[in-house]
Amino acid sequence: MWFAAGGSLAKDRSTDALFVVLILPDLKRLFRRANDALWTEAYRQVNRFRHAALQRRAVEQLSAAERPRRILLICNANLCRSPYLEAVLRRNLADIEIRSAGIFGAGRRVQPDALVAAQDRGVDLSAHRSRLLNAAMLESADLVIVMEPRQARLVTSAFRVPSERVIVAGDLDPDAGEPRMIVDPWGREPAAYAQAFARLERCALQLVLLLPQAKG
Repeated sequence: MWFAAGGSLAKDRSTDALFVVLILPDLKRLFRRANDALWTEAYRQVNRFRHAALQRRAVEQLSAAERPRRILLICNANLCRSPYLEAVLRRNLADIEIRSAGIFGAGRRVQPDALVAAQDRGVDLSAHRSRLLNAAMLESADLVIVMEPRQARLVTSAFRVPSERVIVAGDLDPDAGEPRMIVDPWGREPAAYAQAFARLERCALQLVLLLPQAKG
């Protein structure tokens, strides 16, 4: 902001500093939310047309393979989506080794908002620490489940995992009105965690129903 002082223009630096400290961060958050909402809606509309085919392909993949001994769940940082899905699947697939990992970061705790949202659904993530994805994890996994299509591309291209062993979690969702990816709630409002976890539970239930039955 500028004002006249002594016949010349001078800058009110304290007011500008206050604008930067208090107002700009809020504007950035509003812009990010609006941008995220726009892209999420675009992904949602695209998925409405593709979901049936993608779901059918996932069902065919699972029915063509034997019941997995090890399932690996992958998301970006292993702090929200994959650890929650890991906890839910462990409760329902006691005969299968379930692990989760992230593409970056290790040893970090789950954020408070995620802990609360998970606890509200009966899942305790307080002991979880993020793990970093590596080739050995992928080699030992019979089934790899990712949260986003780009993660599937990374796994199949960079790590050479056969595509028939990789499934995008959203393809299992019975609700065709959601984006294909499980939207990452990290750093968003608390409601985003609840929405992501509710969707992951739907995907987990479908996976449990679709996996070949255990022998014996």
